[in-house]
Amino acid sequence: MGRVPVSAPTGFHHTPVYIGRPFAQTAALPMPDEPSTIRVVFVNAASGQPFSVSEVALDELPDVFDTESEIAIADTRYEIVEAQPAFKRDFAATGAVTLTLRRLELADPDKILFSLPSIDTTTPKPGDTECPPRKRLTIHEDDWRQIEFISMSHLPGIRSEMSAVERVYQECRQGPGFRRIHVREEIGAPLFDALLDLRKARKELGDRKSLKGFSVGGSRRLAADSFAFETDLGMTFFGLATNHTATVLCCSVHTPPQDPDEAAKRIAAFTARHRLVYVDWCWMVALNEDEAEFQKYFRELLKR
Repeated sequence: MGRVPVSAPTGFHHTPVYIGRPFAQTAALPMPDEPSTIRVVFVNAASGQPFSVSEVALDELPDVFDTESEIAIADTRYEIVEAQPAFKRDFAATGAVTLTLRRLELADPDKILFSLPSIDTTTPKPGDTECPPRKRLTIHEDDWRQIEFISMSHLPGIRSEMSAVERVYQECRQGPGFRRIHVREEIGAPLFDALLDLRKARKELGDRKSLKGFSVGGSRRLAADSFAFETDLGMTFFGLATNHTATVLCCSVHTPPQDPDEAAKRIAAFTARHRLVYVDWCWMVALNEDEAEFQKYFRELLKR
């Protein structure tokens, strides 16, 4: 994560403050004759009380403060819980921004256990559109591409990545977690040759309610080129698309089908029709066409 130094807040003389930027900032405001400064008020999320104030040059602040990004004050790291206002264009007009911060406690790295055996190396890029929670799907960053459809052309990559996940289970399992996590990076474009028309895919999967897209973590902004929809079987699908062609198609890990047998029939036919593999990475499942195997899998999902 890039770090941008800003002036020290009151009470921390000669100590740099760093505001984490999870995404590259490209826009720049014209420089005035005299540097414009913004009054930044730091509020403790636990007490609700301000604990410091700093005057910061406008061009040293990000275009938008995303929640879950980090800021360092002296030797203490904080997570941004809320920014009012969040966008540079707004606090440039008001001359002030209030950051509500939660102190981060550092854990002993030797005692950390991962809750998942594997995550994907890619991260959806944020777009510019804000969307109310009721009109978007919100996913945790670790849920990205955990259950997904992948072109049959990627079978060698699927086998390779599955073998790596299996090694984590065999060698790194400790109680409820894992001492190591496998980061998948072999399959960057899962649907590169599928030419999957998103409009047809929605219909085939039983689209009942279309959403504006999805956001990641606490961000209010939709991921760029994202889509999401809920089906008549209670499943939720989401991903990325360009010109109505899906480039990533995922299934939410939190919405198993209400009717596992009908879901098995539908998903098996979908994978056969488009030469796709349905992959659940963390449970080491890779299925295509076989309705009976899909039935077993979906029935097991309902028991978890």
